[in-house]
Amino acid sequence: MPWHHLQRTLLAFNRLEINMKNIKFKNVVFLLIIFVLVFIFYWYGYRPSKIKQDCSWVKVIENTIPAQPAVTNEEAKESVAKYDECIKRNGEKVNLDGALDSYVKTGTWDELNKTAAIDKCKQLIKIEHLSIPAIPEKEWYREAEREEYSFCLHRNGL
Repeated sequence: MPWHHLQRTLLAFNRLEINMKNIKFKNVVFLLIIFVLVFIFYWYGYRPSKIKQDCSWVKVIENTIPAQPAVTNEEAKESVAKYDECIKRNGEKVNLDGALDSYVKTGTWDELNKTAAIDKCKQLIKIEHLSIPAIPEKEWYREAEREEYSFCLHRNGL
């Protein structure tokens, strides 16, 4: 009798082991099916809608404008005097035709260099104005145009 009892117990364990393997296999298959369904939802549902949403708007950034101090009437007059002095040092302004003729005659670009120097003199002139406060960088979104939208979709794989 004890032998028979032991044999029955071993047979029950074998059945239990087979059932455990079957349960593990079913769990793995179930998890694999869930994973595939989640991936399909992500790839064909969530991802395209997120890309379309992101491509619908374009970020626009306006650069910072630094503050400019006020220029008084005296400073403006001084800058004109500096400009006049710079012009006297560099001679009268010549046109490009004169510079080209000078190059043909002398083989140097002296007249053209003089023109560039006089253009630099113009940067000395200040115009009287009140102080201008700094304007910080601005950023906002605008709706994408058709070409921008289609380019963005293509770039992101849609």
